[in-house]
Amino acid sequence: MILFLNDKNYIISYNTTRHKESVDVEKNEVWFDGEFSFFDGEVIEGKGKNFIYNNGEISIEYFDINTAESDEITEPQPTNKDIQNQLTSMEDNQYALMMAITDLYEMNL
Repeated sequence: MILFLNDKNYIISYNTTRHKESVDVEKNEVWFDGEFSFFDGEVIEGKGKNFIYNNGEISIEYFDINTAESDEITEPQPTNKDIQNQLTSMEDNQYALMMAITDLYEMNL
């Protein structure tokens, strides 16, 4: 199977249907001649798993979920009041547009 790795050699995906000849090492792909599943390893409450490929071997690194660093950019979520204000603003704009269309229609009568 082909394993897809990130810069830290963490396994981020795999493909069991592609052939060994199609491995592209420039894209961090490696051929692994064995069994692998993201379900491997223990399930430990409060812990996540990173699967690391190193010289033909796969190891599992457990980490605390609560203290894990995230690569995601987090943005503040809008509050219900923010959403309500946006909807009110959209309704006001829609009403203004309808009035403008009505005025244009009446001018052409």
